[in-house]
Amino acid sequence: MVSNLDNIVKSPNPFSAAKSGYGRYIDGLFVSVYPEGLPIQSFHKSAHDYVVKLVKSEIFPCILGQTAIKTNQYAFCAYDDIANLQVAEGVLHDIVRFQQEFEVPAKPKGPRGIFRTMLVAFQKPEIRDEIHGAEVLYNLLNNMHEINSQCYRWTVGFSNDPQSPDFGFSAGESAHFIAYFHPYANVPARKSDVNFIVFNSHHVIDAFKATGMNNYARAKSIIRGRQVQPIHPYLGDHGVVEEWRQYTLLNPDQETEAKELELMLRILGECPFQPQRDKKQ
Repeated sequence: MVSNLDNIVKSPNPFSAAKSGYGRYIDGLFVSVYPEGLPIQSFHKSAHDYVVKLVKSEIFPCILGQTAIKTNQYAFCAYDDIANLQVAEGVLHDIVRFQQEFEVPAKPKGPRGIFRTMLVAFQKPEIRDEIHGAEVLYNLLNNMHEINSQCYRWTVGFSNDPQSPDFGFSAGESAHFIAYFHPYANVPARKSDVNFIVFNSHHVIDAFKATGMNNYARAKSIIRGRQVQPIHPYLGDHGVVEEWRQYTLLNPDQETEAKELELMLRILGECPFQPQRDKKQ
């Protein structure tokens, strides 16, 4: 597997804005890229309000995510169909826009709070069960990688091998930890009426760790304590538990594990996330 590759594009945004679904707080108001009156604009705002309420609730375990929401250090984007290739490029466009506007990874600590995050919501498809949710997510990640690798190298310092302890999903100029939320999620903390995905930059996560291990250990203890007990066996520290298994947190029985591995192999292939030049050879 190839890893530790340099970025080959830094600016301007190399991805088309045709399917951009960007939204963020500006001067105290949430602003959507969609014009008023369109159904997708209505979905954007209603999905945003629902997810913000969910994240702020006591059942949501991640206090870092709550901090980002409470300080408006986040982008919330919305799209029609997660399976649309143009939507995958729209997500990448918006990730790069988020990175530029929030100066990730250049200034991972941020001017108004150390933790920043990006959330993306989709109208379609309706998720049927947790395996279908995993299938939807892996197809999106595969489509994003195919497009992203035409413009960016894999993020320096992170492996593109999902089995590596140094793995992080690369998009734009950063690698990300991903958390997927939908109505049929196995873990209660991941259940959501709105189908959405969180992209947390590892540069931002590492910057928080750099503020002091006492801060990190205290935050981790609070988050783990708010999880439904016993803790899901796939949850764990970066580099200890395979990160990709934490994206969906499926039921940890052998049958479901086998189905998830089959999905990965079918959608991503035996050697996923390879650079474009390697795939063409």
